[in-house]
Amino acid sequence: MSLSYVASHLQNWRLLTAFVTLLGIPFVMCHWYLVESPRWFLSKNRQSEAEDVLNHIAKGNGFSTKMDINLRTSSVKDNSTVINDSILKLFTKKRLT
Repeated sequence: MSLSYVASHLQNWRLLTAFVTLLGIPFVMCHWYLVESPRWFLSKNRQSEAEDVLNHIAKGNGFSTKMDINLRTSSVKDNSTVINDSILKLFTKKRLT
């Protein structure tokens, strides 16, 4: 809604494009600040990196000592199974299984 207000006052489309681009720059800069999710690391069987991320988060929350974190990878489902689903299957089969 605010974009439509700004667009009504910026008659030149190049200025509007520059304005929208400048608004997106802080979100692009967040890419280097944010860390990956420990859950994502565990789903990729990268346990040591998940523990490092948890230690980084704990340090950001004020815990200065290194915590003893032991993550279990057995609770994470195995991603090695191949699923042969496709969009075409939606239209070729009467019943999806």
